[in-house]
Amino acid sequence: MRLDLFSSGVLIGSVERGGPHHVYAYGPHGDAIGAFGDMDAAAAALLRRMPVAA
Repeated sequence: MRLDLFSSGVLIGSVERGGPHHVYAYGPHGDAIGAFGDMDAAAAALLRRMPVAA
């Protein structure tokens, strides 16, 4: 299962389940962010990469 994640209508990346306890996060251009234990951790990693608005 693959989920695309958006913030304010902008694609920030996607998370993909690779099997039990294996979830992978990818940036908006397909760059690998890392492997995580669950969907929430992968999504949080993508959110941490977002620039902070001034």
